[in-house]
Amino acid sequence: MDIWRLLSAALRRWYVILVVLALSALAAWGVGSQIQPEYTAGASVLLVPPVQTDLGNPYSDLGTATASVPIVLGSGPVRSEFLIQGLSADYDVGTISRTPILRFTVRANDAAVAVGTADALIQRTVEELADRQDEAGVPIAAQVGLNVLEPPAGATSSSRSQLQAQVAVMGVGLVLGFLAAVFLDDLVLLWRQRQVAASERRARSARAARSRQGSARRSTAGAEPDLAPPVDAAGRPDEAPNTYGPRPGGGAPAATTDQDELPTSPVDQTGPMIPVGRSRD
Repeated sequence: MDIWRLLSAALRRWYVILVVLALSALAAWGVGSQIQPEYTAGASVLLVPPVQTDLGNPYSDLGTATASVPIVLGSGPVRSEFLIQGLSADYDVGTISRTPILRFTVRANDAAVAVGTADALIQRTVEELADRQDEAGVPIAAQVGLNVLEPPAGATSSSRSQLQAQVAVMGVGLVLGFLAAVFLDDLVLLWRQRQVAASERRARSARAARSRQGSARRSTAGAEPDLAPPVDAAGRPDEAPNTYGPRPGGGAPAATTDQDELPTSPVDQTGPMIPVGRSRD
């Protein structure tokens, strides 16, 4: 599919995109208002090396201890235990490169839950280190300790979830607006093509009708005239109708002759005509 044609269609129907975006903005506002703000709490701890060195301590290497703690705290059983206690299971345990520092980041829908989860993570780290070293038979003086660098003093509100939801809704609205504009442009183009086709059909029909009428006129003009003589009421040919009125007693007008139409000469009444200039014998 031609991308330039799609872009041209969207530009021609830009108002459709604006309408869809306006509706999407209203939907995004509604979705954002339904999402509760997210609270974030953080804490940082430092793993302290032991006072005495014990070769049997698996955590005497702070690098090993720093790498193992995030694995233990990020496991499924620990997160499930936090959920049962009413805490948040949405947290991260990170490390700072080349340092024995652990960073806890907790996210929750309630500020108190976020702070309480951060405290629980610090306490769980202390317990895990102590239990695992006790199991290994490491004396307390040779165990790795922990110092709190940044306690979870409070939680900060974040609208990240709301913003993500609103951006998603607006993105969907933009795509739908683009598709609606292209679809409307195709419909308008199809309608215009049908209108043009209908106009051409009407024009062809009109030309064909005019052509038939012209052929009919030429056929009528070229036909031979009817030369049959008129007939009277009795069916006899009436070659010279009487133009002076009907016959006496009714009936068809009497036929006239050339002699009837000529005037009577005075000679016919007085006798033979005498030539002028000659005397009688």
